Amino acid sequence: MPVYRIMTALHPKVKLHHVTAAVKDAATYALANGGSFLDVEDRGLRRAWHPMKGRGQAGPQDQARFINMTCFVKPETLNVMEENLRKETNTLRVRTTLVADTPYKMIKKQYEEEESARLQTNFMLLDTMPLGDERDELKRNLMDWVAERKKTRFPGHRFDYSEDDKEEKL
Repeated sequence: MPVYRIMTALHPKVKLHHVTAAVKDAATYALANGGSFLDVEDRGLRRAWHPMKGRGQAGPQDQARFINMTCFVKPETLNVMEENLRKETNTLRVRTTLVADTPYKMIKKQYEEEESARLQTNFMLLDTMPLGDERDELKRNLMDWVAERKKTRFPGHRFDYSEDDKEEKL
């Protein structure tokens, strides 16, 4: 199942209980059909790029309350969720984007970003350490870590550097 982000623009004067009800309905439908919600983000009241008019609205609105929902659902379930959100009287706009074909790719990318941040933090720590054996040991460990990352950074790399294969060939 793919991961989607649903951006919903609601009327700027919508009450909080209407917002929670719309999100709860979408989440309940997703869970009932084998999906799950990964994240719900209330972006708050923001100026829209252009005036938007929704169902049952008197006139176009130049502001909207934006809600981003990230969910892991089947495409058929997503279509029904979009239709249900569009039927709400407070909804001005609903847009959906594909975040990842599978959550594995998204999780792997997030893990790589976290690992890169940890590596950068360790290099900053190395810069602040005084000269000595402890600093040299940390530098060796960091350089080994960087060398391991270089071996696997390109998809479709011809060579496999895994330790098991090395032992078998010897």
